Amino acid sequence: TTRHISSEIGKYQNSTTPPTICQLCDAGRYNVETGLTECKECAGGKLSSADRTQCKDCSGGEFVYNDTSCEYCTAGKYAPAAQVDDCLDCVAGFSTGQKIGATSCSACDAGSYSSGMAVNCSACPAGTYSSTRDDECTNCTAGSYSATDSSSSCSSCEAGRYQGGERHTACVACAAGLYSNAGAHACTACTGGTYSDAEKSACVRCDGGKWSNASAAQCVQCVAGRSSTTGSSSCEACAEGKRSAAGASSCESCFGGYFSSAGSVNCSACAGGTYSNPGSAVCFNCTSGTYSESSSSACAKCDAGRVSERNGADACERCPAGKISATGDSKCEDCPEEYFQDKAGQSACKMCSQRRGLTSTKGSTSCNLCMPHYYSGRTTPANKTGEAAHLDCISCPEGTSCDVGTFIWSLNILPGHYRFSQDSANVYTCKYAGNCIGTPSDDANDNASLCLDGSGGPTCSVCDEGYYLDVEADQCGLCDAVKSSSSSMLFYVMAGVALFVVLLLVGAGIYNRELLVRKRAEWKPTIRLWSARMSQVVKTMQIIVLLNYNFVETSLGSPTMGNSRDGYPKPYSQFVGLFEFLSLDISFLPLSCVASQRFGHAEALLASTLVPLGVVGLGIVAIKVMRYRDKDFNATGISQGLVAFIILLVPSVSRTICQSFRCIQYDRQYAFLVADVSIDCTSKLYEAQFVYAIVATLIFPVGVPAVFMAMLWPLRRRLDPPAGNEAEAIAIRTNDETLTRVVVAQVFRKYRPRYWWYEIFDMYRRLSLTCFLLIFDKPAGMIIFALGIAMLTTVMQREAQPYLDPWLASLSNLAHWQIVLCCVAILLVHSAVVESPNDLVSIGALLLVMNVCLMLAVFTDTKATLRRMAKIEAAVTRHAATTEAMFRRSSDHLKRGSFAIELGALSWGDSSPFDGTDAIELQSNPLRSVDHPSTPTLMTADAATTDARGRAISEGVFVNPLVARGLSARRLADTELREST
Repeated sequence: TTRHISSEIGKYQNSTTPPTICQLCDAGRYNVETGLTECKECAGGKLSSADRTQCKDCSGGEFVYNDTSCEYCTAGKYAPAAQVDDCLDCVAGFSTGQKIGATSCSACDAGSYSSGMAVNCSACPAGTYSSTRDDECTNCTAGSYSATDSSSSCSSCEAGRYQGGERHTACVACAAGLYSNAGAHACTACTGGTYSDAEKSACVRCDGGKWSNASAAQCVQCVAGRSSTTGSSSCEACAEGKRSAAGASSCESCFGGYFSSAGSVNCSACAGGTYSNPGSAVCFNCTSGTYSESSSSACAKCDAGRVSERNGADACERCPAGKISATGDSKCEDCPEEYFQDKAGQSACKMCSQRRGLTSTKGSTSCNLCMPHYYSGRTTPANKTGEAAHLDCISCPEGTSCDVGTFIWSLNILPGHYRFSQDSANVYTCKYAGNCIGTPSDDANDNASLCLDGSGGPTCSVCDEGYYLDVEADQCGLCDAVKSSSSSMLFYVMAGVALFVVLLLVGAGIYNRELLVRKRAEWKPTIRLWSARMSQVVKTMQIIVLLNYNFVETSLGSPTMGNSRDGYPKPYSQFVGLFEFLSLDISFLPLSCVASQRFGHAEALLASTLVPLGVVGLGIVAIKVMRYRDKDFNATGISQGLVAFIILLVPSVSRTICQSFRCIQYDRQYAFLVADVSIDCTSKLYEAQFVYAIVATLIFPVGVPAVFMAMLWPLRRRLDPPAGNEAEAIAIRTNDETLTRVVVAQVFRKYRPRYWWYEIFDMYRRLSLTCFLLIFDKPAGMIIFALGIAMLTTVMQREAQPYLDPWLASLSNLAHWQIVLCCVAILLVHSAVVESPNDLVSIGALLLVMNVCLMLAVFTDTKATLRRMAKIEAAVTRHAATTEAMFRRSSDHLKRGSFAIELGALSWGDSSPFDGTDAIELQSNPLRSVDHPSTPTLMTADAATTDARGRAISEGVFVNPLVARGLSARRLADTELREST
């Protein structure tokens, strides 16, 4: 009989099949009941599920088959979402994790692998390993192994074990005499002098007295007569003079007085008359001056006063009288120079005297000469039998050299030095080293022979008639050769350039006076701004040059300076030398040749004081003449030019005046002017010069600043007018027509209102650093005073910030620091802290580099500040009209009086350069108010302010645009308040 079964859901019983078999519904059909003989058709747009139990959309793990059914993904395939026609292949190194219907393909873990289309990953067998996502296992290389399946990595062989092949599950132990490091693929043989047991990671060195060959399992003991050190591969025979027992790690040296040959077990004693040192191979004969007994380890020296002249002597003989010998001498010696001996058999000579400098000839019984570097104060040499007690030897002074037997009258004066008489031991450094040639080779006794031809006087500093002082050569030169000298060429070039400029200006004025006037008006702001800055540079370099002159003049001849004319270390001194013309010192000019008479300090004093007064007088006369011809002639330019001329000239002229008081004493009986030793400080000429210098002092270093102060003091209320803030004060001062006609206008033009007196203060600073310090006659006091003034004024300038122009403020700050650094450099040179010339060059180069870096840093910061201010000015100008309209419309605000708008209150728009919390930080910022220097205010602008600002700029005064608008806002508010009232 045939047994029928009920079909499952998703299946049906076909009449064509056996009754025991149920068949899956066809694609596009489904069945949710059992025992059916046919399946239902899916509704339109639906697909039959893979198990045919429902109609639906395909999901993950399935694919659309023939657009009629959803089929499960087969083994090795997956579908994160329903796929079309087939599922995705699971690539090598990944597995699906389930046989059918997989929705993902996951990476194989380390220690397993798959070759692709895998349901599960296979474990790697022992001896192999794999990383994640590998499609195959990797064999462990030589020197490594894996002991278990599913290894993710191979383990290195332990030290003392190795593995030479691949795909191994364990390592092999090294045999005795071999060793290996961790991860070794082979064992290494122990070298000679070492050994090892089995399975060792390193070889052990043989102890001293033992040795071994390569690959040794143990060490062997050395035989007698040989030795070895630790780690030796063989035993060495004992050297001559040594011995050893069996197993010795070193050979023992024979004692002194004994010897041995190579490989000896015992040492032999030396015979009498010989000796040996410890470890000797043979015995040696005693040398002359020594003796020895049998088995002696050393020969004994003859006692002092005794000698032995032959080898192997058994006794020493006494030295005869007049000779001496030291211990161990082979013969007696005569007493050397500076010593004598009047007894026989002595071991030492007696010194000539306990006083320094006494000497004697070889073998003398008395001392009758002075030794080298000393001289005798006696005026005549002692006779041949003279006693040493009659001589008084003194150390030779600096600038001289003394041979044996030198007397005061025969002192050898070195070039660059001078003395006033042959009976004087005082030697001085010459001011002009080239004039002092020193003692001539013919040893002439005439003191005038110390000077170069054409020079004479104290320290050879005075040039004869027909000669002039060549500053570069540092000596007097013939006037006939003056045309070819570099100093003259420089003078001609400077004079030519000056004449060319004058002729050019005069020609331009004659050719087109209107064009010249117009161009002058156009360039006036730029010229005045840059003239102020160039004036700062000139003043600074003038101070640096004159500071160098003063220091060199004061310290000339000192141990640290000698004849050097450089107070600063090189190469900075060479850099300063380029600006020496700013000292306005005309000594380099051959004026003696032009005037046919000597041009000394007295003439220089008259020229330096009368020429400026003459120039000023000519300027005044020129102004009078021009006003006589043209009543409307504006003499402000000429007057201010004369003021600038005086300000620049005062330090140089004042230094020349102060030099007129300084005298230096020579030999306690001569006194000459430091600046010109041809002037005797006891002469009538000096007395007249002294009186004239006092009058000149009252005129220049005292009178000029006093006159400026007297001219400015009545104008102090105009220079610093009462105002609500500094911005208003600047605007009021700029609009003051009276000040624009004041002769000394440029004295206050570049300063903030409260610092209208600062130019006079700066003048005293320059005088202090150039002439006032000449009151010190020692370099130490001078440089300490200069350094103190420089540091004090630097701090004061930095804290006060007196300048309006930020460029000028930065330049002034730089100039002050440069002077401080120069003072420090001079201090280092004078104190001799730095002795090496190379170190001095390094300091000079460092000083030059520091100045350049400081200049770049300051100017870069100032340039950035000016760019920021330009940005602010553009923004203010862009919103000026809007702000003014706001003032005019806000009558309620105007009734409450004038007011200021904070920076943050303006409506800047999207292009605002700053917000309300921004603060303008400048080194010399005129925006800072008196009471609140860190809180600037901004006010509106009108035509009057713009005119004021233009006038200020035309006068050469830097006015910040925000400051120029300050007064206009207040005036506008006050005016409209009065109108509304």
